[in-house]
Amino acid sequence: MMQKKTLESKGYTFKSQKDVSGFGDIKVFEQAYDKDGMPIYGYVCEVDGSSYIVCAANAPSDWDVSNSDNPVNIIIKSIDTSNV
Repeated sequence: MMQKKTLESKGYTFKSQKDVSGFGDIKVFEQAYDKDGMPIYGYVCEVDGSSYIVCAANAPSDWDVSNSDNPVNIIIKSIDTSNV
């Protein structure tokens, strides 16, 4: 997972963590933070034994990574190697 203690030491407030898997063979955890009133999301993705982190800052209030038009959704799907 992202280094929660490191982010908290830099002034980020941890809000929540949840499993948002649903990207084929990719396991994805969402970590939500707040920094000076700005929402920050980190998506930890596990693909074929490798870990990737995709971050989004200042997301709108209706942010939903499961929406196929969501930019993070598109990025996560692009690292899926199950169909290569």
